[in-house]
Amino acid sequence: RDNLPENVITTEMIKNEQFNRIFYHRIEPKNKVEVGIDQTNWRAPFQTIEFDAPTDGVVIVHWGGTWVWDYAGTLNSSNSSSSHNKAFMAAWFRIKVNGIVVTNSIMNAYFRKYDSTYMTGILPVVPGRVVVDIQARNVEHDFTDSPAKQRPSQNRYTITTCELMVHYKLR
Repeated sequence: RDNLPENVITTEMIKNEQFNRIFYHRIEPKNKVEVGIDQTNWRAPFQTIEFDAPTDGVVIVHWGGTWVWDYAGTLNSSNSSSSHNKAFMAAWFRIKVNGIVVTNSIMNAYFRKYDSTYMTGILPVVPGRVVVDIQARNVEHDFTDSPAKQRPSQNRYTITTCELMVHYKLR
């Protein structure tokens, strides 16, 4: 910190994590998370980190995940008719901190069987309990009408690996 006198921050302070705390959670392939056909609403959090903040600070959240689409026969069996040629299915993710949506991923269309995304978000927090959640959605967007409509997707996807890292910077 530029505004502090020299030698104020000691090695011992850094070892005792007086300025930063790091929390980490990983989902391995053996613990896959399925996002089903009926997931037009946000799924209950599938990854959560909770901790107590002793002082106000800022929470920096990083999340990255990979998934695989479970196609029902063909790449786009639900949209094979001409009436649905302007529709696509999408995997969608978001980060919430203490119930506040910090960021949303792009809507990742089903065009690749294997896909991944990365999100990051920052939010100031006050002293007390901090809850960081990751949620997912599976929607089909139909652009045949204006405005576009969301409806339940005809396919599901499975999150195979994901990592959640929370960096809490104390004030």
